Amino acid sequence: MIENDDKFILAAACLLPVSAAPVSRGAVLVDSGRIKEVGSRRDITRSHPDAPLREFPDSILLPGLVNAHIHLEYSALGPMTQRADFLKWIMELIKRYRELSDDTIDSAVDSAIEELIASGITCVGEVSRGGASLRALKQSGLKGVFYTELAGVDDGRLKGAIPDFKARFNDADKILRDSSLRCGVFPHSVYTLCQDALEYISAFARERNIPCGLHAAEVVSENEFVSASRGALADFLKRLALETAPPKGSWPNTIEYLRDMKLLTPMTQLVHCVHLDERSFALIEGIGANIILCPRSNHLLKNDGLPISALLKYDINTGIGTDSLASNYSFDMFQELRFLKKSARSMSGGGKLPANIDARLIEMATIGGARAMGMRNGAGTLAPGGCADMIAVRVDNLRAKEAFSPVYHLISEAKATDVHFTMIDGVVKYDYRG
Repeated sequence: MIENDDKFILAAACLLPVSAAPVSRGAVLVDSGRIKEVGSRRDITRSHPDAPLREFPDSILLPGLVNAHIHLEYSALGPMTQRADFLKWIMELIKRYRELSDDTIDSAVDSAIEELIASGITCVGEVSRGGASLRALKQSGLKGVFYTELAGVDDGRLKGAIPDFKARFNDADKILRDSSLRCGVFPHSVYTLCQDALEYISAFARERNIPCGLHAAEVVSENEFVSASRGALADFLKRLALETAPPKGSWPNTIEYLRDMKLLTPMTQLVHCVHLDERSFALIEGIGANIILCPRSNHLLKNDGLPISALLKYDINTGIGTDSLASNYSFDMFQELRFLKKSARSMSGGGKLPANIDARLIEMATIGGARAMGMRNGAGTLAPGGCADMIAVRVDNLRAKEAFSPVYHLISEAKATDVHFTMIDGVVKYDYRG
């Protein structure tokens, strides 16, 4: 038993630190919620013979997964199982969410948090407009960033929207001050916020040195919108009565518009990025901004075409998110990685993928997402000094497998239900022994 001990050892058939090579029959020494040593089971147990030991003989032990983009307050509207047109889906989402009771929303948030932890997710990038997930997230022990969202603001609404936004942000900051979550801001997109609103949020985030995320290059019509204020998105804004939201000038693409709004910084998380050209990738790389991919959600909303092969050519820190259950089947991060690899193969015309593709994808689901949100506490990796956030993923017939590759298995075969142990800061949050 380790539940009542500050110092203990976790050992597994395979240890995957992410920041270092896999260790066969590896172990981790934990003391007071931090990782003290990482190495072979033999060496660590010999050095600390009195430390309680928990073994996972049929499992991979790896860092907790980082779901870098999610909307928990929409959980009652999912899961999504059939594809839909993106703009029609948004209109339906707005209508359906308004019909939900507070009790329904709260209950769905609680259930979603339980599913996240049971799926091996220990860190999230939660985007919230109403604050419905705030207290439940704090109580859960999950880490990450709580983003206060601003959306649906044109020139006529800006003066009234700013005090409300600041009040929501300050409430979140006060509640989360002594928690493992930090506060960020999330200007929804270039098409639901007027230029002055984007510039205000940019200054707000930079003054406080906090993470700033937004949906970017999610739909193909975004470039037409920022360059000429026309197309499907401009028509969509008319239906939302946001006719003064389009940019006041003209930009060749979303990324260059964000750069000029000073929203492209190393503290920026660009979510989706389905429709980027080489020029945009180079600009993101040069500034050091981060990309968060939501592969299955994009597919369900018919925003296909993610140029993953092109992305992998650049030195851009990248994370993975599931988005909300209103636009996804589940919170299964392994399925996201599998779908992303399949997309990369399809986009390359069935050609050869980079030899390290599996390792790159695992990094995206762990340390990449943590870095994107500015987490500097060792989240996303197993290394001395880091936080003891770990999960165990069961592998059927592991001992019979020859030349076993943990990263290949996680990408090609693992699923969320294979997770049977989740720990955050040395505290067991989920332990299924069935």
